[in-house]
Amino acid sequence: MISLGIGFFAINAASLVFIRRRIPLAPAVSHRRPKIAWSHLRSWVFACGFTTLLLSSMGNFTPTLWIPTFADNVGATKPGGVALVSIMNGKSTTFPVID
Repeated sequence: MISLGIGFFAINAASLVFIRRRIPLAPAVSHRRPKIAWSHLRSWVFACGFTTLLLSSMGNFTPTLWIPTFADNVGATKPGGVALVSIMNGKSTTFPVID
């Protein structure tokens, strides 16, 4: 995984040389950063969405982290811990239903 990450980084870094702007820069570019409106952080909808995403992410992370260790502790060999993680990831994808 590390070698893949390094390889993708190198390919992406090399490809940045060939990227051109579609729109030219304005002659007088201001170096001031635009102000960001942070008022959405105080809304009820944002708080509910953030909490839901946080809890669901934590619920998905924990089983994925501990399934291989649990499989080793109980002596599961077929399927093993890595296979159980693969099965869980495969079942979490959605497939289109054809009528």
